[in-house]
Amino acid sequence: MPTQVTLKDALARIAELINSDIPEPVSRAASDLKNYLTGVLSKVRDERAEMVSTRQHMVSACEREQIDEGYRYEMRRTLDETQEEYGRALIAFADREKSVLSKIQRLNEDPLSMFLPLGTIVQFTDVGCFNASLTGRDVGKSYPAPGTVGVVTRLNHNSERSIGISIGRPFDDGAISHYEVKASSFPTYMADPEQLKVIGNGRLPGNRQCAEYGFVPTHMVGENLEMIIEADGLLWRIHDFGAAQGVAALSTITNMSEMPDTTISITDEADNVPLETVLNPVEVNGVEVDFLHGHCEYLALAINELSGHPISAYIDEAAAHDDNVDGPVLIHAFVLHNGVAYDARGQIEPDRLLDCFDYWDAELFEMSPLKLCRFLKVDLNEIKRTQIYAHALQLASSILKLPKPTVSPPSFCS
Repeated sequence: MPTQVTLKDALARIAELINSDIPEPVSRAASDLKNYLTGVLSKVRDERAEMVSTRQHMVSACEREQIDEGYRYEMRRTLDETQEEYGRALIAFADREKSVLSKIQRLNEDPLSMFLPLGTIVQFTDVGCFNASLTGRDVGKSYPAPGTVGVVTRLNHNSERSIGISIGRPFDDGAISHYEVKASSFPTYMADPEQLKVIGNGRLPGNRQCAEYGFVPTHMVGENLEMIIEADGLLWRIHDFGAAQGVAALSTITNMSEMPDTTISITDEADNVPLETVLNPVEVNGVEVDFLHGHCEYLALAINELSGHPISAYIDEAAAHDDNVDGPVLIHAFVLHNGVAYDARGQIEPDRLLDCFDYWDAELFEMSPLKLCRFLKVDLNEIKRTQIYAHALQLASSILKLPKPTVSPPSFCS
């Protein structure tokens, strides 16, 4: 049976619902950061108003005739002694308000400018102190010294700075303190792109450049999915903790032989699996998962991720024929490239794609991963965190290694 999807918009307006220019992890982080920074802005303004009100109260008190002269003298002396500090505090509040407003504007207008892909190798060039502290403490001294090399390991959702930079090697900070770093214990600093110089990109298995802003599993360790990125001469084990913590680096290793024995490479593990095993449905947590009927979108997303080939989908305007259906439905999602279709049956001829499906009026669309997920009203990041998607990646890897079809393959529809 085709996957039923309820949509209020007509099929012709699908493209209008999608904004595929911004990666979904960036959209989510930008939305959360805007909410967080709006709260910071309110707090900054409240603190400034309280400081101004307190000082104005002291000035008014000094002008009252009935006040004790000794008390008047002390307050005037306090006002005089703190005048310079008060001026610096007003400037600090103004600078911080300007900084926060600028970031909110950038998150609205150009969110990509606030983030970098995971695994990006960067060098600290500036501590970017925004005078957050009104106590005179030099915030910059706690930051790595300029020239320190780090790796982007997270996009922040609740910080004034938008990305997390982890440092996997010994370094000095701005106070000239030296820090040794352990593989399982390393610092992650919150930073903005303006504080950094990009000097390289991380690499995924297969020496593929990492251009991902969100968690993309490359290995299964026991029952947990991990994303392993090579950057700055180290292998970074990235995990998605979900909720507010999100993506973060667990540890670093220097060689894959240091990984637990239960580690399975999602992209390589299925290389030698017999064809008939690959094409059968798989069992995930005791439940049979069929990547031809029911979870075809998972496999299409996985093949797209590994190959870069575009996703295509047959859509049926089922509402015109069935009163129980409201809007278009997905018949089948797959990958189509150079005249070859890729789905759970392997690499097949495009005119055989709908042999296994019931439909009324099938119409072919090319869809980006985000466009497909928005059509299905599912979250792309949530899909990529599932064990079903890990199995889809294994199957996709095997399918991409199959020889191109010279004749139509036998039917696996039954």
